[in-house]
Amino acid sequence: YEYRPISFTVGNKGYVISGYTASQTCKVWEYDFAANTWTNIGNSPLGKRKAGVAFVVNNKVYMGLGYEMINFNGQEVRVFKNDWIEYTPGASYHAVKANFPGAGRSFALGFIINNSLYLGFGRASTRLKDFWKYSPNTNTWPQQAGWQGAYDENDPSAGSISPRNVVIFSSGTTGYLVRGALNQFWHFSNSPFV
Repeated sequence: YEYRPISFTVGNKGYVISGYTASQTCKVWEYDFAANTWTNIGNSPLGKRKAGVAFVVNNKVYMGLGYEMINFNGQEVRVFKNDWIEYTPGASYHAVKANFPGAGRSFALGFIINNSLYLGFGRASTRLKDFWKYSPNTNTWPQQAGWQGAYDENDPSAGSISPRNVVIFSSGTTGYLVRGALNQFWHFSNSPFV
């Protein structure tokens, strides 16, 4: 099996890609909702990547980040990634895009407003709160004001790799952040989270 894969939908197909498996090359699996079938359509362009992200903007897939495990002097070490690609499912190539300018990370969170992707949060050696806007038309990453809230470092998930109890999503032209454990609700609309 593949652990912590990336998933997304394009049109009437769903995709599960990458993740980590020690025994084989990571694959791209395509799910046909109408036929209820899974098809292996090739190797993952991200390799054995855990906890990356993918977003679909105008039927184009943009993905990256996450981490790889490497063996260093007999110990497994996480290598956090900040790469970014444009991918067409089933294609034998992908377009390399401008790297995500923040720190490499896993479990990043984001949403789409007006065909631009807003992405940040996640975790590397610490939980992160920075936020960036990716414009596919210009392939640029202008930084946005980061979240001013606080993680509860005393909660049981504080040592976790993921920023648990934080969820972000968008509706129309507004993004929202919910910090469940602290009963916090924030919104974002071309301005900082407030």
